[in-house]
Amino acid sequence: MNGTAQLRYAGILQNLKGFDDWLRRLAVPVRQADRAHHAIRVLEEAERAFQSGTNHAGMSKSDYLFGLTAALELHDVYLTAIKKEPDCFSFADSPDTNSPTHFQLPSLN
Repeated sequence: MNGTAQLRYAGILQNLKGFDDWLRRLAVPVRQADRAHHAIRVLEEAERAFQSGTNHAGMSKSDYLFGLTAALELHDVYLTAIKKEPDCFSFADSPDTNSPTHFQLPSLN
């Protein structure tokens, strides 16, 4: 494949399984109407179309391409932050609630 990676819809979806839990650990509200979740739905629709043998995911070509691009970006960010660099975030406990409320990126020095 000349040094290129091949990604499958199902593989990307599998890798994003912990996305909502990651957001919650960062104290970020999980909203099903946000761009990230729209991108995940586009992938789910594309996977269903692929599995059924159709070439139509029930959306316009521009919606598909936008959703696919957003999903690939989300996949890259999520894997970099969590899967490949699990220690890149250190959580601090809030003195008021004793729960993680912010994170600190490691020093780049």
